[in-house]
Amino acid sequence: MGKQVGGTAIAGAKDNCTSAGKQDLKVSSFEKQTDANTALLSGRADIGFLDSQIAAYQAKATNGKVKSTGQGCSVSPYGIAMAKGSPVEKAVQDAVKYLIDNGYYKTILQTWSVTDGAIASSDVKINDNNSIGATCVP
Repeated sequence: MGKQVGGTAIAGAKDNCTSAGKQDLKVSSFEKQTDANTALLSGRADIGFLDSQIAAYQAKATNGKVKSTGQGCSVSPYGIAMAKGSPVEKAVQDAVKYLIDNGYYKTILQTWSVTDGAIASSDVKINDNNSIGATCVP
């Protein structure tokens, strides 16, 4: 199994295998997602465990060499990070609102097969890290 360093769901998958009496997973960790993808495409990894949005994109970008399976769990929307108090905060928020309100945002997400984490409105939120580390392994 290939994964990018810093992911959170692998521990849950390993625990599920062990508690079900199945063979333990052999996990290969990679510093970059592109390295994990290369391992998968070259046969050095049998599966890749990654965000559902990234998996959907990989399936599309590899012209079917990679297949996204299963159902996303604990799907979180992506955000735009910037320094607190950034002078461009309002402009970025307004730009995202424009894309959402005029249907461009939905079209962009559909084009890249990454609609799972879509947002409905453009809001400024401070990350409180409450969702970090959530896992869901079927």
